[in-house]
Parts: sequence; structure tokens; C-alpha cells
Amino acid sequence: MEAQLENEATLIQATITGNIQTVEKAIEQGLSIEAKDQRGQTLLILAAQHGYLNIVQKLVEAGARVDAIEGFEEEGDGFEQVGHEDDVDYMLEDEGDYADSGERGRTALMAAAHNGHNEIVTYLLEQGAEKEAKDEHDWTPLIFSVDKGKIETTRLLMERGAAIHTQNESGWTALMLAANKGHVEIVRLLIEQGAEVDREDIGGRTALILAADEEHKETVALLIEHGADVNATNWESETALMWAASHGDLDTMKMLLDNGADVEVKNDNEHTALLWAASEGHTEAIQVLLDQNAEINARDNLQQTALMEASRRGHTEAVSLLIERGADVNAREWDEKTALMLAASEGNSEIVQLLINAGATVSSEDIGGSTALIWACAGGHTEVARFLIGQGADVNETHEFSGWTALMAAAFSGHQATVELLIEQGADIYKKDKDGKTAAMLAEFSQHQELLQKLKDAEARG
Repeated sequence: MEAQLENEATLIQATITGNIQTVEKAIEQGLSIEAKDQRGQTLLILAAQHGYLNIVQKLVEAGARVDAIEGFEEEGDGFEQVGHEDDVDYMLEDEGDYADSGERGRTALMAAAHNGHNEIVTYLLEQGAEKEAKDEHDWTPLIFSVDKGKIETTRLLMERGAAIHTQNESGWTALMLAANKGHVEIVRLLIEQGAEVDREDIGGRTALILAADEEHKETVALLIEHGADVNATNWESETALMWAASHGDLDTMKMLLDNGADVEVKNDNEHTALLWAASEGHTEAIQVLLDQNAEINARDNLQQTALMEASRRGHTEAVSLLIERGADVNAREWDEKTALMLAASEGNSEIVQLLINAGATVSSEDIGGSTALIWACAGGHTEVARFLIGQGADVNETHEFSGWTALMAAAFSGHQATVELLIEQGADIYKKDKDGKTAAMLAEFSQHQELLQKLKDAEARG
């Protein structure tokens, strides 16, 4: 038995290297033509995958089943697992990303289609291979050919009657996959053959949305030319324009806008395309949207504006543009934070300066009573704190609920340089919070021993 397995392993190796003489000899000696390697691939699948038409023909003539599937799901199917790990590594070389998913029910026709081996595709179809067979992810031979951009294989399968609207387990048709991959000529071919441009996958995405998300400009243009709905939304109410804005893809944005894309559509979180662009700091995309009269102070479900998003994420140029175009610098989100507080909490000193120069109120408090200064000090952003104090921020302003001051926030978090600045600027080191704790007590509680000593020394100096 061990010798037989070794011979079948040799047969597998001969199949994947195209050694027709060894294959013929093995068949003459009666070795199993239905043996499978360690990944469940039959000899026929391996030969089809690697493009060896002569071996495919020899195996079929010897009785190999043309629709045998990859894997070991079928109990008692008559297949025997043989092969070595080295064989597996070799066999994966031509398969691309899809190979990583393991056993999945491919047929020889799928393997040939995936790699564009058209003579083998033709032969297998002539031998009765099922052109609508599906693997475990509902991929058909046509979808496999589209995946790797094999346009002639795609054309061949369609000429043989392959269904173009079949959807895989994600709801993707051949057109959606081609659009997602940017295979523009295959997209063109499928549309010419009647593919529905606005069909949706299980997430409500159309080919246009998928192409825009991947920044495939030519594909976007082609889909629009053939009537794709530029305002179609997925199940989260996201449009192609939103995805283009999130990538800063100006060409795609302009194509969509020129063809009627609505700048004010909101997704399920009530984000507009402008909020998406601001969140990613795409200044030119923001400019394009504002030039199309996008509402600059539009709010999402948390009451955040584009200016808040840009301020929070440190997008200085975007903040500058939004201010220049009239964004409300004192708008508040759901918890009453302003853009200034968000920038201060992240230590974005340049943005803090831009906002204050544009009229942001330094002393504003959020829902809990924290000011921009308290947020800056809690984060240890000393230079931001220095600037805010210079603009009139009160170093002894108290948090409404906790009774904390900026000094207490800095001491609790162990920000020594910030504590030193606040003391230098007249912070009350004796002030107590609502639990009766001073800044020194909070430093001790957080085990910031060096900082504790400095506060004690300051208390001793009076």
C-alpha cells in the first residue's frame, strides 16, 4: 500500500509539472486517475489549472470524471488522498488570492477558466462539463474567469451559454466582480451581452458603488455611460459619491457630480459626502463638494459637522478651507463639544489657533462642564494649554460634575510639564474637587510619585 501511495504521489507531481510520459505510464500501470492531493484536487483539476491540455485529454479518455469537485466532502466518493506538502506549495503558485480559502468544490472547468486556458475550457465543455456548476462560495466558471480578467475565456463561456446574472454567495454577479477588479473591457463585454448594471449584491451595492470604492475611474465612466444609477445606495445608504469622496478621488467625484449625483444624500449615520471627505482630510474633495453647494454645516446622527471631523482628526488644511468657506466654528456635537475642544483634546495646536482666530469661544463648556483647556491638560498637551491661557482661558475653571480643574486633570494623568505650566500661570493647588481631593491627592492616587513631590513642594511654598 505504501508503494502504491508513493506512486500516486509521483503521478500527482507529474501532472502538475506536465510530464505526459509519466502520466501515460501510470495510467497503463493501472494507478488511480481519481486520486486527490492534500487539498482535495483531482489530477484533472490540477492538469486543467496548469494548462496541460494533453494530460487533460489523456485523463478524460481514461475515464476521469469531468465534473469531479475539489475537496473531501463526499464520504465514500472513491477518492484517495495522497501527495506531499511540497506538492501543495507548487500547486498554489498559479492560483492567486482565491487559493487561500482551502477546499471549496472547484471543478476542472473552473480551474481552467480561472487561469484562462481556453483550449482546455473548450475541450471540457465538449466533454459535457457543467458550465453552471458552483463551488462552495457559489462561484461559477464564468465568475472565475472574470476574477482574473480573462476576457477571452469570459467571451468563450458566454458564447457557450454561460449565465451572466448568476450571483455568488455575496450576491456578486460577473459584472460586479469585474467592476470591483477594474477589468473595464470585461465590464464592457458583459454590458454588451445584457448584464444588468444596477443589480445589487446582498449588501445593496451596485457595480458602480464597487468600482467607485476601488477608484476604478474608467469602469465608473463606462457604467455611467450605460445608465448606472449614480444615486444608488447600499443597505447602509452609502452612495458611490461618498466612497469617492472618502478616497479623495476627484476624477470619479466629478464624473458622478456631472451626471447628477446628489451631494446631500446621507447614510445611516447621517454622514454626507462632505463629512466623509472631511473625516479623511481630502481638501480638494471638500472644495469640489462645496463648489456644488454642499451644506457646509450638515450634521450626522451625533450632531458632528465636517469642521468637527477635520478638527478631531488633525486635518489642518481641511480645517482652514472649511473656516474660509464659512463653517460654524462654535457648532456643538451631541455632548456639547466644539471643534476647539476636539482639537485641544488631540493636541492639534495649529488647528486650535485657526479656530480661535476664526472666533471660536475659548471658555465654552461641554455637557460635563469641561473647557478646551481642561481637555488639553488632560491629554498633556502643554503648548496647546499655553496658547489657550494666552487667549484668556481660566486656569481655575471647574468641571461642573466632578469639580476638577485643568490642574487636577493634568495631575491625575501624570503630565508633569503641563502641571508646571499651570502652577506657573496661577492654578490653585489647594482647590478640592467634589470628593475633597486636591491635585496632589489625585497624583498620589494615580501613583505619580515625582509629580506628587512637586505638588507637595508647591504647597509647602504657599
